[in-house]
Amino acid sequence: MGTRGGPPDFVAIANRPSTTELSLKVFFRTSHHRMPNAIIEPAQADDLANYILSLKRT
Repeated sequence: MGTRGGPPDFVAIANRPSTTELSLKVFFRTSHHRMPNAIIEPAQADDLANYILSLKRT
C-alpha cells in the first residue's frame, strides 16, 4: 500500500491496472526529477519487472 505520504510499495505498483511489463521497463529507463538515476541493465529490468508483477493479487 505504501507509506503515508511516501512512495507506493511494489505490491501497490503491481496491482495498478496500468502496470505492465512494458510500463515498468519504461519507468526503469526514464529519468525522474526527485530520484537518483540508477543504471539498470536490461536483464536486471526483466528480473525486477517479473518480480513486481509476481506480487499482483489475483
